[in-house]
Amino acid sequence: MIHDLTPQKILKHLKSSHFFAQFPDEQILVLIKFSQIEPFFENDIILKENSINDSLMVLLSGSLSVCVQDEPISTIDAPGEMIGEMSVATGSLTTATVKGAVPGLLFKVPARKIHDAGNTELQSLWYKMFVDILAQRLSRTTKKVIGFQETSAMLDLKQEELARQSLILQSVLESMSDGVVVTGQTGEPIHVNR
Repeated sequence: MIHDLTPQKILKHLKSSHFFAQFPDEQILVLIKFSQIEPFFENDIILKENSINDSLMVLLSGSLSVCVQDEPISTIDAPGEMIGEMSVATGSLTTATVKGAVPGLLFKVPARKIHDAGNTELQSLWYKMFVDILAQRLSRTTKKVIGFQETSAMLDLKQEELARQSLILQSVLESMSDGVVVTGQTGEPIHVNR
């Protein structure tokens, strides 16, 4: 697969990602000089689960399948989407296998090449990108935690309300002068007043 992407066309693709949109074109063009365009085909392994990854990749065209333990979990098909950013940012092993679904092109930025270049402006851009990536991931996680806490608090309130209503019902049943037997669905007694 031969590509005809000029730096300006690559820049346009990268600017479609909100991670790159905030940076001046000149900075991204410098990043493009230190990067490469790699074609991929159907079933090509881009990242292997539990492996070391040193490159940030951005989808320029095509489609990728994300699998965990050979089970497909999602598809990456929007130009500008990033792949491998968390394993590069955290220095940890990859958590999924990413393979080609529909042939396309990746913009690949090897982290080692950025560090070895000694270009402080480029390194500054690189670190800023990863601070933004981590901040976004943290924000998503925080929102999920807050949502969980809100749901948990609502459940606590419902349990308190149910306990309060149960006490009221029990109090009413106990104060009645008639005998009352409450049974379950199969006829077993659940509550009997005095």
